[in-house]
Amino acid sequence: MLTSESELRTPLLLRNQNGPAPAGTVRIEVSLPPNAMLAGSAVDATLHAWVLGKILNWTIEHGTVSLSVKPMAVLRDYAHQN
Repeated sequence: MLTSESELRTPLLLRNQNGPAPAGTVRIEVSLPPNAMLAGSAVDATLHAWVLGKILNWTIEHGTVSLSVKPMAVLRDYAHQN
């Protein structure tokens, strides 16, 4: 699984089943297929990539909007690698 969490520049006011809820942080969780391999990456390494996919589910808890994404493509961003 790939995950990313960051602060939003401006908080969002989203509406869920409980009504309006503010979110100042976004967390993205990308579920990779069991046989997926990312060339040259270690388990604890930071990967800079673009993920193209479908949002399967989203929730808001404690000011964080969490997005579960099913990837169609993970494109490594070599220009921003350390």
